[in-house]
Amino acid sequence: MVTTAAPALCLASSGKLFDAAVNPDPVDPVWGWHAVGGRSPEASTLDTMADRREMSGWWVDLGQAGAPPDGLDLVVVVDLAKESHASRHRAGLSVALTTKAGKSVVVNLWESEAWLAGDDPLTGKGESLQLRTSGRHEVTIEEAGQSAAVLVDGQRIGRVPLRDLSLVAGVPDGYLKPGSVFFGDASTGAGCQATLRSVTWRSRGVDVDLARAVLSTSLVVAAGGGLVATFLRRRPRERHTGRVYIERR
Repeated sequence: MVTTAAPALCLASSGKLFDAAVNPDPVDPVWGWHAVGGRSPEASTLDTMADRREMSGWWVDLGQAGAPPDGLDLVVVVDLAKESHASRHRAGLSVALTTKAGKSVVVNLWESEAWLAGDDPLTGKGESLQLRTSGRHEVTIEEAGQSAAVLVDGQRIGRVPLRDLSLVAGVPDGYLKPGSVFFGDASTGAGCQATLRSVTWRSRGVDVDLARAVLSTSLVVAAGGGLVATFLRRRPRERHTGRVYIERR
């Protein structure tokens, strides 16, 4: 039996943007992250609880890190030890994915609740869910087209439209930079103590079995079309002799 490989474009791809088990410092050249604000001596830990009036965390350019800037699934694993916030529209820990077109989805974490940045007010509290456990959490963002589905610890918060938050960002150092991921304390009215464990990505390529089925069908159709064309070419045709017959009555 002969097995043909699926076209390269059909294959999904994946990679790591950070893995504390390999190197605890996201800013190490291996990972290509950039530091934002102050950091604790332990490289992958945010250790502030006070109202800092500034951001603290890391961001990475997806393209430079080898990940596609659009159409990917992002999975972030984090240990959230403590969190404080001054209002229901602030979160000490945020994960933000921004496409190369500048459209973002922002996931915010409290100790007992995860929620998405909403529209009223802009960057205010939107869809949310109660966290079943405290401590370690897994945040998954499935971005596709103009929207993204968000899950935390396997619980689906919902699918929300990607939004242009550039007018309200008002902060330097790459937060919501097009084609990037941000992790950290993005609020001036909250703080947290959290440790980043891993950040991975995957693209959703075309299903290999489906691609092979479509390819096989295409070959069958093409072969069938070739047989029909051959039959038509070889079918006997009427030939005119040029003679004229006159019917007598």
